[in-house]
Amino acid sequence: MKLLKSFSIYSITSLLTASIPFLVLPVLTHYLSPYDYGQLSLFNTYVLILVPLISLGSNGLVGLEFFKNKKLAFSKLFSSVARFIFLNFICILLLTFFLKDNLESFLELPSKWILVIPFVALLTIIVEQYSSQLINQKKAFLYGGVSVSRVVIEVSLTLLFIIGIGMNWEGRIFSWITTVFLMAIVAIYYFKKEGWLIKNSFDIKLVKKALIYGLPLVPHILGKFVINQSDAIFIAKMVSIEDVGIYRIGYQFGFVIAIFSGIFLNIYSPYLYERLAKINYKKKIEIVRISYIFIFALIALTLLVTFSTNTIFKYLIDEKYSSGAQYVFWISSSYLFWGGYLIFSGYIFHLKKTMILAYLSVLNVALNLILNYLLISKYGVIGAAYATTISFFVVFILCAFISNKLYPMPWLYFFKKIN
Repeated sequence: MKLLKSFSIYSITSLLTASIPFLVLPVLTHYLSPYDYGQLSLFNTYVLILVPLISLGSNGLVGLEFFKNKKLAFSKLFSSVARFIFLNFICILLLTFFLKDNLESFLELPSKWILVIPFVALLTIIVEQYSSQLINQKKAFLYGGVSVSRVVIEVSLTLLFIIGIGMNWEGRIFSWITTVFLMAIVAIYYFKKEGWLIKNSFDIKLVKKALIYGLPLVPHILGKFVINQSDAIFIAKMVSIEDVGIYRIGYQFGFVIAIFSGIFLNIYSPYLYERLAKINYKKKIEIVRISYIFIFALIALTLLVTFSTNTIFKYLIDEKYSSGAQYVFWISSSYLFWGGYLIFSGYIFHLKKTMILAYLSVLNVALNLILNYLLISKYGVIGAAYATTISFFVVFILCAFISNKLYPMPWLYFFKKIN
């Protein structure tokens, strides 16, 4: 099947990009203290949370309209959205500058790094848009070349800064910034070459259209990042930054399930929307089968990660982080439920009922924040892992129920076949 072939091509290159944290993990755990790794985790947390606040979901329509509009119309949309994102970045950067002293104590980071966060978030948006467009254009080899280059550069610089020069956690940040900066230059050059960046093109109507589509998705996108990252903030405030570092090592291994889900979603979403546009019963069965394959693959991967945890920690992770192994099962289970949520949310996206996803995201965030406070207070650091698992499970069940009400699919078609 074309989907599985595409999945195999893009999964290899996407896994290479996603493997960066794992490739440098033995180095980081050996050379960095849990406190250093905690600081690194907090910096990463704030970048990921800021990404949707800068884009405001406006780039979501760009990916959707790529398949619908002619080149000129798409270029006008792309240019307008790009300029809007840059203007919003300037506003957030100024706000960060004026509030940096207050943010320093709240975010548990030095003010000089707080000012860097908006820049890294903007560069991340540019690089992610570049990767998405390469997938939309089905340029697998170029996508692979870019991914491999990014891995080589980032890992090499990390080793240079931390081992060669002897820097602490800041060396990892420098390698990250340098890499995304270089990739962003390549991306902007590519956008210009494709004719997507038109000079003096800023259509407020197109920006408004993009925001109407994207703003309801901000809670959805932000919710995912808040759930992924808020536990680190709670642990830093309620326990210690050292415990953030240890927790995040365990979290990193459980997050493998989320990485696999993200790779699948990049290929599955265009496949799903293309078939739903001209749907029939045969195509519905095909979609359901692919969904089941994905879910069973996630279950198998969750079991594999869980049962191999102790061995991995024994041989790859420094002993001072060994207690992080206890969090892997709970985080893996959380992202197993998140993978199920992604399957069902696709139908809600197709129906353009994005406000439903916004409501679910608000519920997810509220539930997770409350559970983080209550469960960390009662059980300590592992309470954060419990909170993530429970909140993802609840939202998965609700999304599956709502999705099937709005767009019924033959999920139990094999029973009918038997009868």
